[in-house]
Amino acid sequence: MEPVAWSPRLARRFVADTLGPRADVDLVDAAELLVTELVTNAVVHARSRATVLIITGRDRSDVRIEVHDEAYEPPRLGGFDPDALSGRGLALVDAMSDRWGVEPDGPSRSGKRIWFELRVRTPQHSVVC
Repeated sequence: MEPVAWSPRLARRFVADTLGPRADVDLVDAAELLVTELVTNAVVHARSRATVLIITGRDRSDVRIEVHDEAYEPPRLGGFDPDALSGRGLALVDAMSDRWGVEPDGPSRSGKRIWFELRVRTPQHSVVC
């Protein structure tokens, strides 16, 4: 996907369409938000094309999403100004995902991949006696 203003929206749609209507709604919502943040980072900070890869569990109760860009420099998770209009992307990924990380793409590809994993949360049930 080209580094243009609508790339994050296309990535969000790709996630929703790929996970489909049978996936957990909360998982899809979180995945859409986090992929939007990572693709925005690729476009704005890396000034790079972004490639999104989605790997789902057999029952779609867990998902790993990778965003590949062409920049070697790893993103920095740091403090952010709560009044700023940007700067929360990695903080959201850190807070909302079960796991996340950054890895170089390897010798055959330039750049890096930033990935996150999400799992469906089983609801807590309580019994009142």
